[in-house]
This record gives sequence, structure tokens and C-alpha cells, in this order.
Amino acid sequence: MENNNNDQKDFITEWRKNNNLREIPLPRKQEIYHDLFNLDHSISGRIDFLGFGNTFLTEAIQLTTNAIEIFEQGYFDCAYYSLRSAIEISTLMVFFHDLPTEERAKFKERWRANDIFPQQKQVIETLVKQGDVFADMREKMFGFFEQAKILSNQINKFVHKQGLENFYVVRNRFSGNNPSYDINEFSSTFEDFVVKVIGVLAIMRLAIDPLPVLLMEEEICQRYPGSMTTPFSRDFVAKYIDEGVLNSYKLTNIYAEHKKGIMENLELQHEEVYNLNEYDYIDTQKETVLKSQFHLLSQSAIVAVLTALSCEKVVKVHCYRGMLSYWTDRKSNRNLMSSNSADFDKFSKSTNRFNQTYDETLISVYTFLDEDYFIEHNDEIALDDICKILEVLNSCEHLMPIKIQD
Repeated sequence: MENNNNDQKDFITEWRKNNNLREIPLPRKQEIYHDLFNLDHSISGRIDFLGFGNTFLTEAIQLTTNAIEIFEQGYFDCAYYSLRSAIEISTLMVFFHDLPTEERAKFKERWRANDIFPQQKQVIETLVKQGDVFADMREKMFGFFEQAKILSNQINKFVHKQGLENFYVVRNRFSGNNPSYDINEFSSTFEDFVVKVIGVLAIMRLAIDPLPVLLMEEEICQRYPGSMTTPFSRDFVAKYIDEGVLNSYKLTNIYAEHKKGIMENLELQHEEVYNLNEYDYIDTQKETVLKSQFHLLSQSAIVAVLTALSCEKVVKVHCYRGMLSYWTDRKSNRNLMSSNSADFDKFSKSTNRFNQTYDETLISVYTFLDEDYFIEHNDEIALDDICKILEVLNSCEHLMPIKIQD
């Protein structure tokens, strides 16, 4: 008898939980998640934005992801609430970085202490009055911000359950017999809202700095290697940022000033030099081009280039115990792509530093300016090869120790 009661309780629990729920598949889910990956990697490298600021962007993306998952489970009003929260978090991100320093500190302290804090409408009003970047963007991108306001109002209709069609007990119980509650149309509508929200997040990200779109331009990209920011893809922009909105953004002060600063202060790199700085790739066939911009390279990059140019047997150059590796247009016989710092410690401490076995290749070690460099090569090298490399390195003016005047 007791088991029957337990079965009865389980049945009632499951019926209560699922009675008015209906799972709703989203056809574009995978596509949207791939696009969110692009937004997620557009993080800013601004010193005052690292950590705290980027966390807001990451949280907004997570809330958008949550919205999609919750919607598919059938909790559609909660999904729209999560979308609204994503917009609010992205606005708060701008709020904490666009206000004057004293105001920003005051609001941060109140926010962290869970003290009385302005709501979304008040946050926007404060930004319009005191935020230089936001106020300028709002003026020059007025149409976008009006659409964002309409979007928030439309989302609130779902959140506040305005209209019987937003009641679970109406939509899900009778949807099978009511064409106005078509499940495909309902999911398509939600996906459209997700796309618009991602567009808002992207623009809010651009209120921090314009690098996600600036780096899309070749003349900027080749002046700015090694950026923490991954540029928006052209596909991402086409889907989520209207061309007119983007053109309006390019009229803002934040975009114009950043572009001017980069164009005036950073030298345009040759493609081969950019590939070296950005991807650690050495094209040994472009010696003259590479040497012409040694002043734009790090010490380790110059050492790697000269090492590869001085000995045709060199296929890779590793430094910092394998934490940084430069590869060349010469094919390595080693099949594994990964490396282990313990291996490089062993190579460095070996009594015989030349022609050490490294899987299908060999490793030779030399020390230059107190740093160990590890040459990966397919065929054995001789002591004369190492001597030649060191001779070239010691004669390079870009690697000379800086002399301090008395």
C-alpha cells in the first residue's frame, strides 16, 4: 500500500511539473551559439576593463545562453526575462566605465554592497547626462537606441505576461487546437528576439572600445598584432549589426579617436611581419622584408628569425621552456603538435645539448642573452651550425644590450 502511495505521489509531482509545459526546439540554436563564441572573444584589453569589465560581457552572453536553454525547456517567460537581464547587464557594463571617475567609484561601491542602486531607466538617464561615450553614441546612433528601447518594451510584454497568449495555461494547453499559438511561429519569434539582443550586446561592447570592428579593417589589423580582442567576423556583423547602424557608429568620437591614434602612432606591418607577430610564423623566403621591420619585433622573435635564416636545418625555434614556439615554412617530422615544459627542462640540463631526440625530430639548445633557445630540426646539426647562429645573433644591432650612460 505504501508503494502505491509513493507511485501516486511521483505521478502527481511529474504531472504538476509538466502539465502546462511544452518543449520548444530552436532550429538556429547551434548557429547562434557559434556566433556568441565570436562575441565572447571580443573581450577588451583595456587595463581599466580587464577582469571586472569583461565579466559583465561574459555574464550577458551567459544570460543569453540561459534564455535559449530555458526556452527550449518550455519556460518561455523566464527565457525572455533572461534576455532582458542580458541587456541590462551590458548597459551596466558601459555605466561602470563611462562615468566620471568619482561617480563611477560611488556607484560601484553601492552596487557591490547591494545598496540602493538605480534601475535600468535611471542608469540610461545618468549615462546620457554624464557618460561621454554613451551620450555621443546615443546622439549619432539615435535610431539604434530607439529600436533597443522598443525591443525592451516588447520583451517586457512576455516577462509581465501581458495578454492571455503569454499564460502557460492558455498557450500550452490549447495550442494544438488554436492556430494563433503555432509553435513554429512562437520559436521563430523568440529567435528573432535573441538576434536583436545579441545586436544590442555587440553595440554595448563597442561602447568600451571599437577594436572588434576596427580590427576588421586590414590597414588597422596589420598595425595592431597581438591584440586580446578578436574582431567581429563579417558574417557576425551582417547578422547582428545593421550596416546603417555600423556606419553611424563609425561617426562616433570613440571610433574616430581610436582609429586616428592607431593610424598615426602604429606602423603598418608587412604581411610577413604581421604573421610573425600574430601567429609566430616565420617565412624564411622573405628575409629582406622581415629584417626591414626588426624594430617592430620582440627579442625572442628576432632571435628566432635569425636562427632560422642562419641554418636551413631549423624547422622550429622554441623559447621560455617551450611556452612560446616559432614555426617556419619548413616541415617538421614531429607528428605531435603539443609540447611539455618538462621536456625542455630536460633538454636544457642535458650534458650534451645538441641533437637530442625529440620524438621524430631532434632538439639542440643554445643560450643567448641569458635565455635558452631550443632548435627543432629533422637532421643532425654540427657545432659549426650553432657557432654560425651565435655569430649572426651577436652581430645584430637590434639584439645589442642597451648601454646605460654614466
